[in-house]
Amino acid sequence: MNHRSDAELLADHVAGSSTAFAEIVRRHQDRLWAVAVRTVGDPHTASDVVQDALLKAFRQIDDFERSDGASLMGWLARIAENEIRDQRDYHGRQRRDAAREVAIEPGGVGVNFGVGQILDPINDLVEQFSSVML
Repeated sequence: MNHRSDAELLADHVAGSSTAFAEIVRRHQDRLWAVAVRTVGDPHTASDVVQDALLKAFRQIDDFERSDGASLMGWLARIAENEIRDQRDYHGRQRRDAAREVAIEPGGVGVNFGVGQILDPINDLVEQFSSVML
């Protein structure tokens, strides 16, 4: 077991250690997952949240270096909470968008054109621009 502090591991990571961040992940992933699964209620979604949060932490590690007195676990938990909120916002928008969709079937309401009616004007534009470039 690695007995180095989070601060020491962060310093090693910033200095280029290829194993320091892996130790940080090993040390904190179970607690992050527990927080996420309590919030989202689904183990698979919680795993996705933790994975995304740890990836963001890896990419934004310099932001933690500048934070004042925050614990690494607290910072990681905030990233996970933000990821949960972002996913909820995204899925909420998807549901709203799906509710506004209208099924379009050939000959249905608002569909009174064939493929030729769409492609013919496009082909005309291509011919016009081709002759300008020649």
